[in-house]
Amino acid sequence: VLIDGYNVLKQVFPGRRGCLEEQKRFFLKLLASYIALRKSVLHELILVFDGGVLRHAERRVEGGVSIALAGQRATADDWIMAYAEKKRGHELLVVTDDREIIDAVQKEDAQVLGSSEFYHFVRETVAASSEERSKVCEDDSALVRFGDDDDASPLDSEEDELDVLMTEASIGVLPKDAESDVPQKPTTGQKGSRKERRLWKVIKKL
Repeated sequence: VLIDGYNVLKQVFPGRRGCLEEQKRFFLKLLASYIALRKSVLHELILVFDGGVLRHAERRVEGGVSIALAGQRATADDWIMAYAEKKRGHELLVVTDDREIIDAVQKEDAQVLGSSEFYHFVRETVAASSEERSKVCEDDSALVRFGDDDDASPLDSEEDELDVLMTEASIGVLPKDAESDVPQKPTTGQKGSRKERRLWKVIKKL
C-alpha cells in the first residue's frame, strides 16, 4: 500500500491550518495501530511525504509504518509514480485523489483508492477491533494509543473509541457521512466491472 500522505491529510482535515504536525502524528499512530492488527496479511505500507533534509529520497520506519521523504530534488508525486513504475506487475494499491498520480499509476496496473475512503476504512477497522476487545477483555498489546506525544503505548481502557473521536474533533477530521464509502464487494448476480473486481480483490486483503 502506497499512501500520498499530504493528499490524505488535505482530504481528511479540510480547511484546518496550524496543526499539520499534530495531524501527521495522529494519522501515523492510526496507521501503526492498523498495521499491528493486519501485519499477518499486509505486506508493506509506505507513507510518502514531500520534503526531507537531504537532496535525495530517504526512508525510515516508525511504529511499523515505512515513511518515505521524497527529498529536495523531487516531489512525493514523483516518488509515488516512480515506485509504481518500478513495481509494475506486482500487486500495489495507491491511496490518493491526485488525478496526475491516478492516471500514471493506473498505466502501471496499480489499483487506486481515494484518500478519505482509505482513512475511514482504516479508522473503522481499528475502532471495531477496539470495541470487540472491550467486550471479551482480550490482550490489548496490538493497539496504539492515539493523541499521545510520547512513544506509542498500548491502549488500556474502554474509552478507545472516545479517544479517537475527541482527537479527530480537535484536529478537524471530516466526518464520514460527508465522504463516499469504500467500494463494496459485488453482491450475488452483480459481477461488477473487471476494474471493480480487481480493486475489491486488493481491498479485501487490507
